[in-house]
Amino acid sequence: MLGRVLVLGLVLCPVCCGPPGGWYPSATRAPSCAGCSRRRSSPSRRARATGGSPRGLGFAGANSDVQLAVASLDSEKVRAYRASVHAAAVEKGRSPADIKVLFAFTPEIVDSSEEADRVVAASLHPDDATLRATLAKQSSDLETDLENLPLDVPLDPAVFGQHVSQGSIGSLLGGLDIATATLREIATRKARKGRITERAGWVGTADEIADFIEQQGEEADNDGFLFWGDLHPVGVHQILDRLVRRLAGAHRALLSNSAAAETLLGQELAEIARKAMAQQKTR
Repeated sequence: MLGRVLVLGLVLCPVCCGPPGGWYPSATRAPSCAGCSRRRSSPSRRARATGGSPRGLGFAGANSDVQLAVASLDSEKVRAYRASVHAAAVEKGRSPADIKVLFAFTPEIVDSSEEADRVVAASLHPDDATLRATLAKQSSDLETDLENLPLDVPLDPAVFGQHVSQGSIGSLLGGLDIATATLREIATRKARKGRITERAGWVGTADEIADFIEQQGEEADNDGFLFWGDLHPVGVHQILDRLVRRLAGAHRALLSNSAAAETLLGQELAEIARKAMAQQKTR
């Protein structure tokens, strides 16, 4: 059993990954997002436009209740990032406990280990259409047009504005050298999927994803995870319904109250669907 309770939930940042108007399920204050650079004022919420740079961490240390960052499969990197956020809080005269650090990711949950292997194998040799689709999504995340750049030349670092966080750029590169890697190599690496059991990607069964979440709590003392991206209500149900059921049913120490968590989840999923339907009607 874990010595702490991990928060597992869905929070859509209204700036970088949420719907127009902004909405935070079960959140009384907006988080700081390491992938978000724009700001919006709200008298009841703390600022959320920070990144992983020293300036961004300093701002988060002084103002944030929740700091969001792109999830890593490496427990050491998670621990190091948490330490940097907590150090920034201490420098501003706050307690590390004043800031919750949550890592955002989009798991691809499948029904069996065999299906996970098939999904990974099918992604190993992406065609140009898949690469362009991958770059389109990255363009949205990075607020940078990558989709229309030539594939077979190195990516010019100058295409990224100063507002783009280094952590987001590093996530795009996946360890490749920006000075020599072509955009095709970068997009191919990003399009390829991996098994979460091998810490090579986010594909796995609900139990495997749950095991990863629990491990991050045990090894990296992580506060929790958020699911993010271009989430459709159907996709939200596919991810959360199975995963939360596994976590609660296994009596893991990731949810402080399983019955209450499942009730809250149902309410939030219904609200997501309602808002999505309302937006479609106004378009």
